[in-house]
This record gives sequence, structure tokens and C-alpha cells, in this order.
Amino acid sequence: MIRQIIQSVVSAMVWLSFIATVIAAAPPPQASTGDVYIVQAEDWLSKIAEKYYGDILAYPAIVAATNAKASSDASFAYITNPDFIEVGQKLWIPADHSTFSSTAPAQEILTPVAELNFLGATFLAFSSDDQLLALGNLQEIQVWNTQIWQLGWSAPIADGLESVAQVAFSPDSQRLALVGDAGYANGRAYLWEANTGQLLNQLHYDRQVWSLDFSADSHLWATGSLDGKVILADAVNGQPIKEFNHGLGVQNLALSPTGPWLAVMLNQDWGPAQVMVWDTLTEEQRSLAEFRLWAYSNVAFSPDGQWLAAGLAGDERVVAIWQTQTWPEVARLDVKGGIIDQLEFSSDGRLLAGLESFDERSKRIWVWEVPGWRLVSKMELPNVSLNLAPSPICAGPCNRWLTFGLKQGTEQPPTYEVQLWDVVSGAFVAQMPFTYQLVFSHNGQRIATGGEVVKVWELVGEK
Repeated sequence: MIRQIIQSVVSAMVWLSFIATVIAAAPPPQASTGDVYIVQAEDWLSKIAEKYYGDILAYPAIVAATNAKASSDASFAYITNPDFIEVGQKLWIPADHSTFSSTAPAQEILTPVAELNFLGATFLAFSSDDQLLALGNLQEIQVWNTQIWQLGWSAPIADGLESVAQVAFSPDSQRLALVGDAGYANGRAYLWEANTGQLLNQLHYDRQVWSLDFSADSHLWATGSLDGKVILADAVNGQPIKEFNHGLGVQNLALSPTGPWLAVMLNQDWGPAQVMVWDTLTEEQRSLAEFRLWAYSNVAFSPDGQWLAAGLAGDERVVAIWQTQTWPEVARLDVKGGIIDQLEFSSDGRLLAGLESFDERSKRIWVWEVPGWRLVSKMELPNVSLNLAPSPICAGPCNRWLTFGLKQGTEQPPTYEVQLWDVVSGAFVAQMPFTYQLVFSHNGQRIATGGEVVKVWELVGEK
């Protein structure tokens, strides 16, 4: 049950657009005192900010001060994307970073735009084009039009569920799928026509269903269960096409965006675990890795289909990378003993992020460059229940994540709030009222939250 809740919430994270302002109309402020710093190997801005100010959130001061210097001194280069700084690049570190603070108060970032009359939503999902918002609980599903905030349709979930593991729209936004646990170790997978609510098919499994995926062309729909069975179905009518079986249970699956490959993370109770790929055309199968412990990681293809990433939890706690043309393992990324819960590639394929649990209440997020697999940044958040998720749209040279988590206060009894951070820089972005359900729109402009009512917020400035 805990694992299913984690997977349900993990489907809630996002990539957000970030376009750095380089030249302002008014003359930029100049820091009268400060230091020149030359970027070294393994440097990133939040790390430099921590070195000088003891605060990873102060990195925007370095960006603003360096860009101000660059407006009058050609030896400084403009920082147009804080995610990437070059070895040997010249930075200006202002003595007083508060002069250049660019973090807006939360109330200036998040603006409520809609409140939907649905009590107790346990899942939320935006369509790929952000025109629809699906929400519901264990008995009912609704789909809303996000342009006029009008209910499009609602329907009962046949047979009901004890938990929902994943909800997703097809890439063309024409289909909506849901998988979960129907009780008594039975699993269900549902497929609806997204605009009308017509139930196209309901698949039955002998154990819980934790994962689903659509092909990039929206023609195929894959679901996998802990009974070891994967059903590949026609996403137009929901009818099964092929079935793959394995002795280990299917923890997670992903369809390649460019080829015939279906990747799966397999588990048997608390071990062993295995990463495997199937050719959906020839039914050829390849075992890529085996390890002795239960796997918490997903399997993730890069957007161009060239790479497959998975977190391994054996004697080594690493992220393994395979090249998908002939399937050699090309890299193992060390995460210093923690267990990787989730991996996501950026929408342009230039970055890979990993969410790591290193104790019960603390998380780390690692970000690596693709290819080359150089560590770009590492973010540590203590005392936070953290979740990460992608957005498939990214405007400009951004590769920027927002992540959200539940932060426990010091009061007794403890209070909680939702906080948003920029993953690469570590910058605090905003705080929101407490909620267990949160999902970002694919264009990065809106956030939907569940609870007593469903609320939708707009990220001001994210256009």
C-alpha cells in the first residue's frame, strides 16, 4: 500500500520552463565590492553560493551580479542558463548577496485560478495538451475542461479500487488510462475515451497493477502487474494485442519513444530484481541487469530513445545506463549508498535526474549531464517527504525542474506545508497549503492540488 501511494504521488512532478533575463531596459545594479571567481571542475552555482554565503538559495545573486558585470566588461560572459556554467568561466561574487535577491514571495508566484467541487480527490492528471484535467477517488472519475473549467464527464470506476497506482493520458490526449489494486490481490486497468468518457476496456490481473505507459504515437497501451504479466493493447479500442509473461512481478514499465522496445523493472517480493527489455515486434527478450534487493526505481528512456536508465539496489547502489541500439551498459552513476526511487530525463534529453532516499525522512536529488554522465548538481533536503515528476514541454534552454515536498514544522503538534524548489539550483520557489495530491500541467504554468476540494493555481511568470 505504501509503495502504491508513493507511485501515485510520484506521477505528480514536472519540468518547468525557465528563460533567463540577460539584459534589462534599465541599467543593471553593480556590486561595488565582491570577488572574481573562476569556475572549477565539479562546480555549480548553488555549490558556489553555499561556499560564499552558506546558503544554496543565494545563487541568483551570483547570476545577477555576473550579468551586471558582463554589461560593461567583456571578460565576463552572460549567464543565460543557471543550469550550465563552464570550467574557466569568470563569475562576480557580490559581497552583499541580498542586493541581488530575485526570489519573489510565494503569494506573488502562485495565483488561484479555479476551485472544482469534488471532495476527496486521490488522483489528478493533466492531459498532454493541458486541455483536460482528470481527477477522482476510488469509486469515481471526472474529466474537466481546463479552458472554461466545466465538467466534461464523470463515470463510476467499475468494481471500485482499494488504491490507484497511476493515471495518465495518451500523448495525443485522446485516451485516459488508470491502473490500481482492486483488493484480494487483484489488479485492474481501465481505458476511457478522454473526451466522451466511453469505457473502451477493463483488464483484469491476478495481482496489483502498478504501471502503465502509452507509445509515443498513442497507438499502443501497456500495463504490467505483480503477477508477472504485461499486456500490450491497441490504445484505439483497448483490445489486447500481445501478452508477455515472466516469473517476477512487474514493478514498472516504459515503452521506447522511438523503437519497438518495452523495458520493465521486475521484482519478486523482497528480491531478487531484474531489468529486462522485450522487442514488441519479435518478442525477443534481453536481461540487462540482475540484483538481489527489491527495486524501487522506475525504468526511463531518453526522449530520443538512445538511452535507458534504471536504479539498481544490489551490492552497489547505482544508476545504470544502457545504449539502446545494441544494449551495452555504458555507465554506472554512484549515488553513495542510497536507493534511487525515480529517474527522469529532461525533455530535450540533456539531463537526467534521480530521486534518492538515504534515510526515512531525507532525500537527495542528483542531476547528471547526458551524455558524458557528469554530475551537474546534487540537492539535499532533510526532514522532507519529497516527490519528483517530469513535464514533457520545455521552452528555451531550460532543463529546469520543480519538486515539491511536505515540510514538517517545529510546532507541537507538528504542522505541514507544501514547498516548491528548483531542483538544479536548490532555490526555494514557493509554499502552498498542505495537500497530499499535487500535479503540474505539462506546459509548466499550472498546479492542481487535491484535498477537500480540488484547487488549480497558476505560476505567475511561467509562460
